[in-house]
Amino acid sequence: MEAGPVWDAPRMAPSASWSAELPAAAWRGGPATALHRDGTLLRVNVLVRPLARGAAVWVAHAHDDDDAAVPPPTPPSPPSALLPDTDLLADHPAPHPAPHPDVSADRAAAERELRDADPPRRDDPAERDARPAEPDTPPLSPQPAAPPAPPCIDDYTVTRSLGEGTYGFVRLAYRNADPNRTPLVIKYVVKSRVLSWCRKEHLGGRVPVEVAVLDALRAAPHPAVALMLETFDDDFFVYIVMQHDSSMDLFEFIEANDSLPEVSIKLIFRQVADAVRHLHTLGIVHRDIKDENVVIDPASLRVSLIDFGSSAFLDRAKPFWTFYGTMDFAAPEVLEGNPYDGRPQDIWALGILLYTLIYRENPFYSVDEILAESGLRIPFVLSPLSLDLLQQMLSRDLSKRPDIAAVLAHPWLADCQDAQAAS
Repeated sequence: MEAGPVWDAPRMAPSASWSAELPAAAWRGGPATALHRDGTLLRVNVLVRPLARGAAVWVAHAHDDDDAAVPPPTPPSPPSALLPDTDLLADHPAPHPAPHPDVSADRAAAERELRDADPPRRDDPAERDARPAEPDTPPLSPQPAAPPAPPCIDDYTVTRSLGEGTYGFVRLAYRNADPNRTPLVIKYVVKSRVLSWCRKEHLGGRVPVEVAVLDALRAAPHPAVALMLETFDDDFFVYIVMQHDSSMDLFEFIEANDSLPEVSIKLIFRQVADAVRHLHTLGIVHRDIKDENVVIDPASLRVSLIDFGSSAFLDRAKPFWTFYGTMDFAAPEVLEGNPYDGRPQDIWALGILLYTLIYRENPFYSVDEILAESGLRIPFVLSPLSLDLLQQMLSRDLSKRPDIAAVLAHPWLADCQDAQAAS
C-alpha cells in the first residue's frame, strides 16, 4: 500500500539501506524497519525529493517481495510545485537496495528501546494500601416471594348443610389447611338476588351491604355478634366465612325446653339487647332480629346475633322505605308502608323475641293483629317488671317505644349479669 507525503516521518530502526543524511537530489531507500509512534513495527520503502525549502518524503509499506530488490511501486505524483526537474532524477539514479537485515533483531531492538524508555509499573504495596478500598459488591437482593393465591371456595371442605334462605344458603365447613379442622360457617350469597350493594375498595370494590356491615363489625367486634373471618366471590356467589359459635339457634333451644327460668331469660335477652346496642352505636341496624337469627350454646347460654343479610348503615337524611326482614317480627309502621329509621323497628323485634322467650309463642298470629289497636295477649305474668318492659317495647306509638339504652337500663335487667358473664 502506498502513502502520500508525510512531513513527520516515523522513527526508523537502523538499516543497511538507509542513509540518515539528507540527499542533494531525489533518493529512494528500503525496505527498512520503522517503529510507528503507536508502537507498531513496520517495513517501509522511502522516497525523498529535495525542494527549494526542505524536502518531500513519501513512505510506503514494503511488500514481502521487496527483499528480493524488486523496485517499490511508483508513488503518486505530488503537486506540480513539489515536482523536481526530471534532469535531477536522470543525473542521480537511485542506488541498488542492499540486503535487508534480520527483521526479528530490529523488532527486539525496538522493543528494548521502548522498554527502557517507559518501564512497566510495579504494584507498590504502600501505594496500594493508600488507594481507597473499592466498595464491596452489594449482595443480591432476595427475590420477593410470590403473592399468595386469592382465597376461593376450593380452600374449604363442606361437611353439612345448615339451612337455606332467601338470598342463598349456609354450609358448615373447615379450612383444608387447618390440621384441627375447626368448624366454620360459610354463607353462599347468590349475586343475582342481592338488592343492596356498596363500594368498599379495600374489599375489592363493589360488595353487598351485608359484607360491608360485617367488615365494620370485624373492625369493632362484640362477643354477642357473629364474626366474619373472610369474604371472596366468583361469578355466581359471594362467600362469607364466619366463626362458628353454635349449631343450635334460639328457636330450636326454646322448642327443646318446656319452660325457662326467669334468670335464664334475662341472661339470654340481655346479651341480644347488648349486641343491638353495639350495632346502633356503630350506626348499623339489623332489621331482621328473630329467634332463628340468634345462635346459643345450651351449656353456657352464650348467644351470638347472626345473619346480617337485611342490615344497613343508618343515614339520618335518608330514611328506609323498603321492607326487609320477617313478617312476624315486623313493626306496624313498616307494614303500613311508612318511611322508617330502623332503630325503633329493631326494638319492636326485640320485644317479639322477649315475648317468645317467656311464652314460647309469637304474640301476633297475623298482619292484621300487628296493625290492630288491641292490646297484647298475655298468657301469664312472669313478673310485673318483665311485663312492663314487654309492653313498652311493643308499643305501636313510636314516641312511647324506648331506645336501646332505655331497654338496657330497665329495672327488670338491673340484677342481670353482664353479657360478658355468659362466656
